[in-house]
Amino acid sequence: MLGTDPVARGTGVGARLLCEGLARADADAVPVYLETTNPANIGYYEHHDFRVVRAVNQPSAPPAYCMLRPAAA
Repeated sequence: MLGTDPVARGTGVGARLLCEGLARADADAVPVYLETTNPANIGYYEHHDFRVVRAVNQPSAPPAYCMLRPAAA
C-alpha cells in the first residue's frame, strides 16, 4: 500500500515513493498491480506504464479500476 499525508499533497513525495517501488519491481523483474477508485488517477498511472485490466462496478461501493504494469524485460 502506498499513501502520503494529505499535507504532503503536491510536493512530489508520493511520486518519489511510487518511482522507488517501481524501480525495485523492475530490479526484481516482477509486475506491479494497483487499484484506484478515482478515475482521475488513471492517466497518472498510465504515465508510469500501468494499464487498466478490469473495472469493477458494484452497487454498494465506488467503482474500482484494477491496473497492471508488466514486469521489466
